[in-house]
Amino acid sequence: MELPVEYLRRFIDLLDSKSRKERKKRGKRMSKNTGKRLSKKEIISYGMASPAVNIGALICGSFLSMYFTDVAGIPAAAVGMIFLVARIFDGISDILMGVLIDKTKTKMGKAKPWILVGGLFSGFSAALLFNVPHIGTTGMIIYGTVLYFVFTGIFNTMTGVGVSTSVALITDNVADRTALGASFQTIQSMTSLVISMSAMPLVTVFGGGQKGWTVFMILAVFVGYVFLYVFMKNTKERHSVEAKKGEKVGLGACLKALFTNQYFLCTTVIGLLLNLQLAMVGSTGIYYANQILKNPIIFSLMSVAMYAPKFFGIPLCVPLMNKFGTKNVTIAGLVVVAAGMGSILLVPKSVTVVFIALLLKGIGTCPLLASFSVYTSAAADYGRYKTKLPMQSIYFSGTSFGNKVGAGLGGALLGGLLSFIGYDGLAKTQTAMTLAGIKYIYVFGAVIPCILMILLLIPLGKLEKMRPEIEAGLREMDNH
Repeated sequence: MELPVEYLRRFIDLLDSKSRKERKKRGKRMSKNTGKRLSKKEIISYGMASPAVNIGALICGSFLSMYFTDVAGIPAAAVGMIFLVARIFDGISDILMGVLIDKTKTKMGKAKPWILVGGLFSGFSAALLFNVPHIGTTGMIIYGTVLYFVFTGIFNTMTGVGVSTSVALITDNVADRTALGASFQTIQSMTSLVISMSAMPLVTVFGGGQKGWTVFMILAVFVGYVFLYVFMKNTKERHSVEAKKGEKVGLGACLKALFTNQYFLCTTVIGLLLNLQLAMVGSTGIYYANQILKNPIIFSLMSVAMYAPKFFGIPLCVPLMNKFGTKNVTIAGLVVVAAGMGSILLVPKSVTVVFIALLLKGIGTCPLLASFSVYTSAAADYGRYKTKLPMQSIYFSGTSFGNKVGAGLGGALLGGLLSFIGYDGLAKTQTAMTLAGIKYIYVFGAVIPCILMILLLIPLGKLEKMRPEIEAGLREMDNH
């Protein structure tokens, strides 16, 4: 059996052959800055940014709610408010981070200095989140709120906006941007799967409870630092947009450009809904395994069912999108997700049905994951084409804002809904109302966002058709 990284190399070869045919049709649209395509090493190294800067966020997304309620003993309603308050302010910091990156100019580049600093400290602050001191309920809530904001609003913002902006800074070639996005999402899926499968067993091996989580987080942070080194060493920014001498772009002009760009707004809300769905399904999964399926160990296998298809699905959906259209394939995938997760309501206690539903969710999400960074880059290019403003990072910070608000809303909704249905993390048994509530949260937390994302993808079809016009306009702008 081939290793996932080797499989990714084969995918890049396939994409490279397809993009060569496309360049012949479109007149060799190669990056004017590089004169050549990106190497496989750089594309894969960019994907390594996921475990490098997101390992703490991925662990928090799946386990922080459970840790707060079941280990630290923080009330579920308070946990929901911690997530919501921190994420809202975190989203605002994303916009400011985008402005800062656009104004940064160093030998290392625009985004990489922020990625380095954020990567070093985000892992450390994530480890502290899983070490809540027993200082009373109010003290624990304050500790969790402040530290969660530091983690998400400062350090994770540096890395999140920086890494997403790097797609546009590394290359302006559409095929290479697609390869970078697919590499990142494929490796992120691998990382998520490894975390989901290994976290609870390793916590148990390391002693369980607070001690187990402490040792596990130290190990995770160390692994993240190794991948951060690989990313920093093997990637290079080549395609930055600089303001002309004497040209100043204020925050007001930036915000106006953002909120008058309908494609940016569509991609931002799609990112919000996608991350809300991931947070709801990912965080509710452990409760579903514990309370409905009555087997907490099976959560690891549920994660395998949900994440494993992405190893192969994300690369393979790219040729499908080339043939049938990005929008059409992405919408079809979301229909599969909604139908699969909805089927759980028919036999909620069947492990087989749940596994099939999660497999369909993993497969159906692949087109959106593969195309999201391409849509974001296209929306940014459209904004530059229409406004003539030298802006790149702020568009990516806007979608990062949507992503984080979505994750925060997911956590807040879960906390609020768990409180509403009467969930008590320290109780030995839950009421019938609580068990029914967990079932509906798990299913509709996936289905409703899918329906809304389908509606938002429809206008993005026009952006796909405008791509040649936008590229020609940007080349003319850059040549002047």
